[in-house]
Amino acid sequence: MIPDDVYYIKACTAYVTKMFDYQEWRKGRLADKVYQDSVKEWLFYVGAAKGVANMPNLAQLENLKNVIVRLIPQQSQYNTMFRNINIQERKNVQKT
Repeated sequence: MIPDDVYYIKACTAYVTKMFDYQEWRKGRLADKVYQDSVKEWLFYVGAAKGVANMPNLAQLENLKNVIVRLIPQQSQYNTMFRNINIQERKNVQKT
């Protein structure tokens, strides 16, 4: 199954083209430059598809934002002379 993304489809198309060009190149019917161009095109689209695959979706981005926000200390601690700094933070878990 191929994901419905333009880079995946182009990577698959470029792979098939590269394999056909490889067979013709091995038989001596295709110039080196043409085969190298098809390999270069395939490598480009494979890299682009890998970049799309590594991009987080909306839920993963929201989770990443929540983790980063929790790491930032409260900026208002200076105003209260750090009196609440030794109190452990309570995590409120909501059940759905």
